[in-house]
Amino acid sequence: MESKEKLLKMYRDMLRIRRFEETVSDLFAQDRIRGTTHLYIGEEAVAVGACNAINPDDYITSTHRGHGHCIAKGATLDRMMAELYGKITGYCKGKGGSLHIADLDAGNLGANGIVGGGIPIAVGSGLTARYKNTGKVTVCFFGDGAANTGAFHEAVNLASVWKLPVVFVCENNLYAMSTPVGEAFPIQDIAERAQAYGIPGMVVDGMDVLAVKEAVEQAAERARRGEGPTLIECKTYRYLGHSKSDPRAYRTREEEKQWKERDSIKNFRKYLLENNIATEEEIKNIDAEVEKEVEEAVEFAEKSPYPPLEEITRDVYVEEDFAEIERQKGTKVVRSILEYAPEAMREITYREALNEALREELRRNENVVLLGEDIALYGGAYGVTRGLWQEFGGERVRNTPISEAAIVGCCVGAAVTGLRPVGEI
Repeated sequence: MESKEKLLKMYRDMLRIRRFEETVSDLFAQDRIRGTTHLYIGEEAVAVGACNAINPDDYITSTHRGHGHCIAKGATLDRMMAELYGKITGYCKGKGGSLHIADLDAGNLGANGIVGGGIPIAVGSGLTARYKNTGKVTVCFFGDGAANTGAFHEAVNLASVWKLPVVFVCENNLYAMSTPVGEAFPIQDIAERAQAYGIPGMVVDGMDVLAVKEAVEQAAERARRGEGPTLIECKTYRYLGHSKSDPRAYRTREEEKQWKERDSIKNFRKYLLENNIATEEEIKNIDAEVEKEVEEAVEFAEKSPYPPLEEITRDVYVEEDFAEIERQKGTKVVRSILEYAPEAMREITYREALNEALREELRRNENVVLLGEDIALYGGAYGVTRGLWQEFGGERVRNTPISEAAIVGCCVGAAVTGLRPVGEI
């Protein structure tokens, strides 16, 4: 049995998500926030259950419908709201907006405007955890629509082959924009696809926060034991449209009513009261505190400044002068080929130059890893990695399937979490 403190925190976080999203919806209607947004109302139990099943220093990857994930992983509402307002005080200094919020300090590797785009990134995070033996797990959120993308299949397969500590959480809210799952899948449960990758697949009531938490806890424990990933399908429902412009013509109001009768917050509140975990007064206090927190978040966002013009190129390119840093270490770094004496220069092929550079970096930095198609024993399609597998072994020079989305996404996730990956496709 969870502690009272933990259970009340879960109730509070679900309510924080609900009230935040309802407020965002109102602000968009008033044209005080612009662009577009994809609200998480109805699905709160998935994010809160999953994020309360892992450790604070574990990672998540998110989706275009990512506000709930960010809040459940520990975000503050004021910086969240400021980000949606495009203000400098937001999590991404106003550059990410609704679809691209990230909070690396809390382990949120970022929402993603590309459907399925976060799935390979989670694999990269998992690779870092396995390579560095950190014991960390990555929970990868994605929707039913993303389960039909090539990135999903490539990423889940790669994570399964390498037994990476990733928990794949499919938020099946029944519609990929307007396309019902019955028209997009030939199977009843998306979790059945786990069989094809030799991993466990579980179906969970996504409207039950404790059921989600239990399932993710089991999957995370399995991942930490080195047994690889799990695919969890959470059956849930978004109460509003896909985005602000969606009139929901593809589903009935009777269907919506039936799902709202199973509302996760209402039912969890009932559970807390009926089991004498909380009193009516305690629940009312939490409700009032959340209302106040949301109001203060709006006030903070509206009072915050917009980014100055000079911010437009910041956080886009690397601003550190790495050449100068190496010079200060005593490394010979030349600014142009003219600094070399012609008689001291060798003539080698481009392939040989790449091979030497990779070998040098592999020797210099243990966080450098190579991954790609046929790069190990075969040495790469063009011989660029020839001999590196023999010298550095399969943990650092990794063959992959022909899965270019997985390779690139894995490199991104690994780089964000501490490795220095080099991908070959």
